[in-house]
Amino acid sequence: MIDLEPYRPSLREPLLGFLANCLPESGRSFDPEGRHAHLLDVDASFEAFWCLVDHGEVVGCAGARRLSPEACELKTLFVYERLQGRGLGRRLAQRVIDHARERGYRVVRLDTMSTSTSAIALYRRLGFRDIERYDDNPMADVFMELDLA
Repeated sequence: MIDLEPYRPSLREPLLGFLANCLPESGRSFDPEGRHAHLLDVDASFEAFWCLVDHGEVVGCAGARRLSPEACELKTLFVYERLQGRGLGRRLAQRVIDHARERGYRVVRLDTMSTSTSAIALYRRLGFRDIERYDDNPMADVFMELDLA
């Protein structure tokens, strides 16, 4: 059974190990000293963060970050390739969407890379639509938004 758990400090090392292994599966690299430094302090970097945990091993994650009083951002949604297609990415994304509704946000935004075709397909199935660039992430070339109204 894979559990969806709120982030806690005891998950820090399993999460960092997961990211170091998972990101290269999708052609990315994990750079904890550079562009991923914010993941060294999840509590300070995210409004909320969840991990998929299988017998103590982190196998997926996603976070929510406040952008404004009306908008939050779905960030860092990753699941091991071997577990994709089992609804785990949807489960993580839905948890962020539920969090946004609970907090009274009007929209959820996200950025991703056009090479992340399965993730983009998932986001579209969840109701996200393409929008103009809203941030300066140099890695992202797809920007999406879900209206919660």
